[in-house]
Amino acid sequence: MIGIVHRNTVLHRTCKGFAHFVCGNTTVEASLLRSNEREHFCFSSLSLPSSTLTDVNALLNFPHITDLDLSNNDLEELPLLFSFKFLKTLNLCNNRLEHLPPISNCTELIKLDLSGNILTDMSTTGVLPELRELYLQCNCISTVDGKLAGTTAYASSEPRNAFTINTHLITS
Repeated sequence: MIGIVHRNTVLHRTCKGFAHFVCGNTTVEASLLRSNEREHFCFSSLSLPSSTLTDVNALLNFPHITDLDLSNNDLEELPLLFSFKFLKTLNLCNNRLEHLPPISNCTELIKLDLSGNILTDMSTTGVLPELRELYLQCNCISTVDGKLAGTTAYASSEPRNAFTINTHLITS
């Protein structure tokens, strides 16, 4: 056993660079990558959907994550987003997020799914130079930070309702 990730989640190391989490009755596969800077393995991809998570601070132990799926949980806040500098995709749909902390350290982020939360604005997002897809369906957002210019945002589940953020400030 490598360590405890969540109070009900245990990480077990297995062969060929893969590991799995046991979250109650849920087993989740996670791919690993070898860190050149350390002698231990680091997660590159972690998927914990529908795991009834309310706190994910233990993930701070895995700063090299590039793909993170925390969809369909009970998360109300995410103070840890500052730590994931290598994150490329982040799925936070269907949680209980009211506010998104500044995520400007996630400069590699390409896809961000925040649909199905209770967000009211995106003004603290910061500059995300690589962001290309932003999903905001089923929120109460009235303001999107213009620093997200060039991003294709999806305000509804219909692809025809996608829009590109190309102004300094968008309000409804």
